[in-house]
Amino acid sequence: LILFGVIVATTIVFKAVWDSWRDIQELRTKASKGDRDSMYWLAKALRETDMDEAIHWAEQCAALGDVDSNFLAGYLRYGRGIRDQQTFDYFLFAAEKGDEPAMRAVADCYKLGHCVLPNDRLSFEWRFKSASNWSADFQSRNFGALDNADPIKAPGYVCSRYAVGMCYLRGEGCEKNEVEGYAWLLLAARARHTGAIYKVRELDRRKAFKLRAQMQDRSLEIAKALERGTELVPIAATGA
Repeated sequence: LILFGVIVATTIVFKAVWDSWRDIQELRTKASKGDRDSMYWLAKALRETDMDEAIHWAEQCAALGDVDSNFLAGYLRYGRGIRDQQTFDYFLFAAEKGDEPAMRAVADCYKLGHCVLPNDRLSFEWRFKSASNWSADFQSRNFGALDNADPIKAPGYVCSRYAVGMCYLRGEGCEKNEVEGYAWLLLAARARHTGAIYKVRELDRRKAFKLRAQMQDRSLEIAKALERGTELVPIAATGA
């Protein structure tokens, strides 16, 4: 029985490996003929086994103007340690086309000084675009990502809302504004971002009831604007 079990297990593993190899060969054939979708999925399929080839096909597809492939090419190059202007350009192309993860990547590059010179203002602007990205919010609600997500690992655009709130509180890349900062933190807290929840509760410990009321009103304004798909722009400090 033990021998039979080993044989069955080996057969299952071999079949899975064979099917994977066959699928990759089919993708290679189609990709070589210029099929854009095959290039993209081949790059994703190879990223665990052959990073060089994965980058090659991602770049080939990106050259055809595919948004997802531009982000993937930047992501693979960045993960490989290739942090140059070309990597940043891949991220920027996708971000300018509305890709939310690419917006976060551009913000990170500017914040950390990777691929480009550090720039807190530009980092904040791209983080703000990610935080106010209606498409990301709509997709997450559609597929129940927030309902099923680990509360410690909030979706990317929710993490951006937390980051925007902290930027406003610290005045990093923007004018300092406590009301606006806590308003964005409240949005992130409602999506169960643990850091945001902690910061919002801080207001109760401070007994900052007026600030909390202003935060709630402003957060509601932002939420309604996001639901309508209204484009948001960073505001200047109000002295609050």
